[in-house]
Amino acid sequence: MSSRSNPTDAKLLDEAFDELERQTPDRVTRAIRWLRDPQSRKVRIPLGILFIVASFFWFLPVIGLELLPIGLMLIAQDVPLLRKPVGRMMLWLERKWREQREELTRKGAWAGYLLGFALSGFFDGILLHQVLQWHHLLLGVQAEPFRDMRVQILADGLFHVLMYAIALGGLWSLWRGRESPDLLAGRKLMSRVLIGFGAWHVLDAVVSHWLLGIHRIKMDSPNPLAWDLLWFVVFGIVPIVAGLLLGRSHNLRIARAGYAAAASLVLAVLIAGPIAAIPSSDNGQVLVVVRPSDASRLLDGLDAVSGSIMWADRSAAIWVLSIGEGARRKRLYEHGALLVTRSPAVLGCLAWTKTS
Repeated sequence: MSSRSNPTDAKLLDEAFDELERQTPDRVTRAIRWLRDPQSRKVRIPLGILFIVASFFWFLPVIGLELLPIGLMLIAQDVPLLRKPVGRMMLWLERKWREQREELTRKGAWAGYLLGFALSGFFDGILLHQVLQWHHLLLGVQAEPFRDMRVQILADGLFHVLMYAIALGGLWSLWRGRESPDLLAGRKLMSRVLIGFGAWHVLDAVVSHWLLGIHRIKMDSPNPLAWDLLWFVVFGIVPIVAGLLLGRSHNLRIARAGYAAAASLVLAVLIAGPIAAIPSSDNGQVLVVVRPSDASRLLDGLDAVSGSIMWADRSAAIWVLSIGEGARRKRLYEHGALLVTRSPAVLGCLAWTKTS
């Protein structure tokens, strides 16, 4: 196999370098030109390898995935067989980046991504925090303050507040772009929603589960990694791939469904938002707020509701009780209860008030 350089291959790589230089600051451009100089080979090859290895640590704040193609370009400068594929790949990436950047400057371009991201957060909070109750946001944090259920409920509440803010941003972007091509083309809007939905689960898995360890999908599982990977693929990778494929689809029926897609998204956010603050029925579980001095009265009243203790705050001010089927939980007010509710949203608001 001949290792001689093909002028066409070298030209492709030079075009890719020239395009990269046009999009970088002057200081970076001068560095690239110096690295392309034949005399810089002893620096260029090790630096290219370093960039490729560093790109696998893209999740760190000072490193980006863009180091991978740059590293490949630097190595391809001295490996003729790589010049053509790397040059073509870089020109394609640079063209797609320009197109994407132009699209994201249009009004309403961010609506799908933001709404998909927020809906994914609501989905996570409603299904995993409330219905299945597999974890709370900070349940994996072992520090003493986080063993207080009030802290866990507060963290879940702040998480939902963040999702509300992102959803409002998405709705505002959707309204601003109501006449834009992105909204009129339903497939583009829905493809971005799917990508945003999957992006939340990918981010949650990488950052929350594996880097920070603040929670796992199923905390009490003997094999939490299996559940993490299942969720990562099914709700992260699959929606992103589906969104990318939908964005390339030319199905006219989907393309004309822009307003219907927008209306469906607004309805989904308006439904999911309030549901995120509604607790699960949880088979008779209730939250009770009581003055610590009246805790003994509350215990005496458990027989009146055929109740049992599931959890109690260390201050004896907040209790989780399981009451019998058909029992009237309002009878707990006769035994010193200040508040009896099934709603963790209400508890989150009152958890930090003094009860004595």
